[in-house]
Amino acid sequence: MSLTIRCNIPIRIGLAKMLPRTLTTVLLVAGLTCDMTSGFLGRGSLLETEGDIFGIYCPEFNTATRVWHHREITREAVRRQVVKYFQDVPSPTGGVYNHRTGMTLEEAYAEYYGAQASPRPFLQAIRDIVDAQAEADAGGLGQDPRYHFGAERISESQAILQQRWRRLAEVASSGEVDQARYMLGLSLTAIQDFYSHTNWIELGNEEFNRNLGLTGATIDNVASQREETCLDCRLDDQVCKNNNIFQDIIDQGKLTSGYLDGYNIAGTSVEKPPGVGKCSHGGNRDASRSESPRGGINKELPTSCFSPHHHLHHKAAEQAVQATEWYLQLLRGGIGTEAWLQLLSLSPSTALVIVVDTTVSMAQELASLTHTVNRLVQLHAQQANPPTEYLLVPFNDPSYGPVYRSKTPDLIYQQLSRLRAVGGGDEPEPVLSALRLALLNAPPHSQVYIFTDASVKDRELFPVVAFLAHIKNIMVTPVITKRYNSFDGSFRSEPVNEYNYYKNEKNIDKNFKTLENNDNINYSNSERMGVQTRSGDTLLYDLSIRTGSHVVEMTQENVEATTKLINGQLYPKAIIAHKEGIKTQQTMTFPVDSLVQEFEVVLRGSLTAAILTSPTGSQFNLPFAANFEEEKGFKIIAITPSLIQASVNMTERFNEFGSWKLRLEPQSELSVHVYANTPMDVAAAFYIPGTYDTSPSMQRVWGMPSQGAFTYLDITITGVDTAKLRQVDAVRIIDQSNSEVYRENLSITSPRRNTYIQAPLKRLTTDKFYTLVVQGKDGSGYPFRRESQSILELGGAVIGFPLGREIWGPIGDTLAIPLTLTNTHATDTFFLQAYDATGGLSAQHITLSQRSVHIGSNETVSLTMKLVIHNQLPPGSSNSIILAATSAHGANALARAYFYVASLFNNDQTPPSCRITPQSSCNEDLNGNTCHNQRWQARIDVYDNQKVFKIETVPSQYIPNFIAGPSVAFTLQSLSCCEQRLDVQATDMNFNTGFCFVEIGKSPSEQAVSLGAAGISGIVLGSIAFLIIVIVLIVLIIRRRRRSKQVTLPRRGSRS
Repeated sequence: MSLTIRCNIPIRIGLAKMLPRTLTTVLLVAGLTCDMTSGFLGRGSLLETEGDIFGIYCPEFNTATRVWHHREITREAVRRQVVKYFQDVPSPTGGVYNHRTGMTLEEAYAEYYGAQASPRPFLQAIRDIVDAQAEADAGGLGQDPRYHFGAERISESQAILQQRWRRLAEVASSGEVDQARYMLGLSLTAIQDFYSHTNWIELGNEEFNRNLGLTGATIDNVASQREETCLDCRLDDQVCKNNNIFQDIIDQGKLTSGYLDGYNIAGTSVEKPPGVGKCSHGGNRDASRSESPRGGINKELPTSCFSPHHHLHHKAAEQAVQATEWYLQLLRGGIGTEAWLQLLSLSPSTALVIVVDTTVSMAQELASLTHTVNRLVQLHAQQANPPTEYLLVPFNDPSYGPVYRSKTPDLIYQQLSRLRAVGGGDEPEPVLSALRLALLNAPPHSQVYIFTDASVKDRELFPVVAFLAHIKNIMVTPVITKRYNSFDGSFRSEPVNEYNYYKNEKNIDKNFKTLENNDNINYSNSERMGVQTRSGDTLLYDLSIRTGSHVVEMTQENVEATTKLINGQLYPKAIIAHKEGIKTQQTMTFPVDSLVQEFEVVLRGSLTAAILTSPTGSQFNLPFAANFEEEKGFKIIAITPSLIQASVNMTERFNEFGSWKLRLEPQSELSVHVYANTPMDVAAAFYIPGTYDTSPSMQRVWGMPSQGAFTYLDITITGVDTAKLRQVDAVRIIDQSNSEVYRENLSITSPRRNTYIQAPLKRLTTDKFYTLVVQGKDGSGYPFRRESQSILELGGAVIGFPLGREIWGPIGDTLAIPLTLTNTHATDTFFLQAYDATGGLSAQHITLSQRSVHIGSNETVSLTMKLVIHNQLPPGSSNSIILAATSAHGANALARAYFYVASLFNNDQTPPSCRITPQSSCNEDLNGNTCHNQRWQARIDVYDNQKVFKIETVPSQYIPNFIAGPSVAFTLQSLSCCEQRLDVQATDMNFNTGFCFVEIGKSPSEQAVSLGAAGISGIVLGSIAFLIIVIVLIVLIIRRRRRSKQVTLPRRGSRS
């Protein structure tokens, strides 16, 4: 698990208690309105001496009680599914995965990928999903019972899930990871709410409902609008607990759910039908609980103050975990394992993205880059964890694109080989247009290199590009060929002296300025949006700073050496320290802790000397690569007159953890970055509490946090389960001049705790950049330091989507999307712009009801965005819309929505069916020691009314290549007798999913019984005997539950 530090502006919060290690970290809350998402609510502690937040509502609540909520349910389900993957698929490192009971997410991750692998992308992927879940509880989505199986809108909820399933699978398959995570989060909220909002648990169901959200599946036997479902119970008695649901409803096995005060659909209130005894949702936030029949049936929390059926909380939560795990398994089968891994950012490596200028002046760079990628082709097969994906985006003037992407570098090499350097001449080029296209298609946490010698023509796109890089945690490294004195086209007036900065280290001046404060880090005095370099155009430099990277400058004389900085081993880089604008001699001190496997020092600019000194006194003058090229653990990655990049492998220098020093003698303005390959990193996110929502929740700020908004800061320290941290000393916010604007001293000595600290954003200003720093000591007592990758930048407004950020419709549709703009700054006039993230066909079809609006301080205005889905957009394609609100006084805001082009004519919702026929069995007397030596076989037959597209099995088996068609048949020859159950999932061309399973037993009759899992769609039995047994089982179940009604789901629901 990760150590999560949450920071609240007005309330200072202390340490919070944790659950047992077998569960994942609970996201606790710091106030009455925080993280109480519908379905399963959150909890949290105030200062240690002030008790639990539940004590404010219910003084008698036992703070030791275990609580489940959406975040914990999803994390636990992901953990179970990921562990199954780890157990099923051999580790790329060649090691053996040894699972231990109670392993956390991070412990399992480290066991599989190795202790050096950073889990930050994986943990942030989970956070993205659960934050999307919280959005389902905000605004119009939170008030609409159809998104929560509320108010007996069970069939409508199922229909929304079914329609989203196809969109989700299509988007995830195409690599649109951000959009897929958002859609997955919305669906998981509804699926989990089913168990706390309906009476599924009260009906005596011991297993979760496998049909939720699947196309072609139905939810049977729902109570009608005129049927009485609940008895009256006093709010202070035990009737609600003992079951206030009518016995007839229980006996007939009918589903119902509670009505909640505040529910509405498209502005129309959804209330209890008059004169009919309907159940309330219940809890102290539900005014309908006082209307007859009083009480409620929700199981959100294990306390009667919140949940009338609190005694069923844990049972409902466990089925919600199982249902979530099942949905994730189906998604993996539907989109394929590779897309599933990318959706969760499960790989420890990242994607490599190359954006390259192909104008005639870049011929030498293009040839060198082609040679470098050819080298990557050779390296790819040799590496345990090569880049997860390779993307190439060429640009010229005025054209840019297309995007070439491949899992291996071969295709990228072929495309680079075909490119020709032609055209150009007028110098400014569509640099940001190409970069925007690359960022939109790049997976989160990618590393992007952009090669150009031109200035930026499309400067107006900078806010969009910076925003995309920020929300996707992408590091952008511009590689600039210096043919001009500045990007504005003027020629360099003085020649480049390639080696004029090399000097013997014995002649170095001893009077260096040494920075020995608590941080040992300095920043330039440059201001936001005006960061100056020796070049006139600052946009690419500014972008690199915002994304935790740096600019690389090269000349034609050292192109080959510079392109070598693109190596084949990419990992998420933690930032130990960085320093900008160094103009004088000085010493920079930074800690290297025992969790660092390797660190890199990157120097940009010309210098006379750079001496790196280890804690044991070893000294290395970095410009003199030959002096220590053969030194153990040291390596020069790239060296040019304006760039030095060196690495130190700490696994080979394990006695040199501690404080390292870097003595610098610059000739021009210098920047320094110290990166680390380490499992311990920090990830920051901001949240706004949805105080007035029907179900209060913590809403993620996906762009810049607003200075005047009531905001929480969440800093997650990854890798603490394996780090054995001794303590976390402080969380700090520093500005560009290294001035500390905020510091919270901590005394956290346990890595398995959540802590809330004060983060006064009002002390910050909207015209500067800031960096978040976390400091402490590792388990060996060595100091550690980590910086957030993205800089902290404040806005002055908030853009909202009351009906959610998922937009969809068929070609030709005109969609009206409601928006809100809240000014959290002084009274100002805002100018609004909507951008199509691709710059494609739909860009000219986005209009806003107002292009400018004057808003008072803390006021909100409602707007409308109209989107016409262009008739040339292909069905199944997706895109993003980015909204920007800017003012002359710096009160800016950015937001992103997703849209999907649906098909008008594809109404196929029939899933494939399958049949498994065992052709051999295992001996009866096998045990865990002898089962490995025996195998069994099974024939698989799959059928579909259209075409079978994908087949997956659990445990994973090699599926022979097949031609998509209405039927597929094959035999699995070598199934281990240690795994006597086989699950098969089949997906057709429209992402309808069917599944079947078989368990081989000790006798043919036992096999037949195991095949009869009645109610699971997609099972076709292969013999009359088996079919008779299953029919008998179905009849018995129907008699027991006495179900009498079947609801047909609508084919198409409202925009979801």
